[in-house]
Amino acid sequence: MTTMADYVAQMYQTTPPAESQQKLANAELFAKLATKSGVDLTQFTPEQAADLYDRLMKTASAEPAPAAAPPAPPQADLEAEKRAAAEVHLKERREFAEKIASADVMGRVMARAMFDEVQKIAGSMPPQFMQAAKGGDKKEEAPPAKTEEEEKKAAAAACESLAVEHAVKVASDANYNPELIRDLCEPARKHGLLPVESEKVAHAMQLGGDPTQNAVAARGFEYLEHIGVPVDWKQVFGG
Repeated sequence: MTTMADYVAQMYQTTPPAESQQKLANAELFAKLATKSGVDLTQFTPEQAADLYDRLMKTASAEPAPAAAPPAPPQADLEAEKRAAAEVHLKERREFAEKIASADVMGRVMARAMFDEVQKIAGSMPPQFMQAAKGGDKKEEAPPAKTEEEEKKAAAAACESLAVEHAVKVASDANYNPELIRDLCEPARKHGLLPVESEKVAHAMQLGGDPTQNAVAARGFEYLEHIGVPVDWKQVFGG
């Protein structure tokens, strides 16, 4: 009967003791795999067995081909993902604004209820007490003229309102929902969430054109940035 040592001697034209340990181990593994797979090596000629062995060793030593890198997503898909993320962020901001608005409405209701209660109490008081509470028969005096500081505050408030309108227009031109943008910007304006001093507004006023219009436009972009809309300030300032 032909032994494994005989096959090794026939394949390499030598005897097993002269072969390297690695080749011997490979030949023994080859014989075990053949037996496990139900292949009778005695049915093959030495040349056929050697050829089968060489094919198996080449297959085992071949490196797997590197996996192809996944194709980069198209630019349109990236833009869609960015817009979707921005819409989610805007939705969260809107929910926050709705909570603020709800709290504001609740405060107004409570204040109105308290005023009505005070009126009821006052209505039950004697007329002389009511007359004294109103200050007697004093004539109404004209309201005092606004101070310079009050006029500055009024002008600043007007600029903030114009800035919000500018933000809504810019966002609408960029295909954002204008009502959503307004709902998010208005709480920031009413509660003064943006800093009073702004380097971007100051820089805009130094550019050519009408300083006031430039300031309103820059402030509008600050409102957009505050609510999470991406703003490219280099493009805004033209460079």
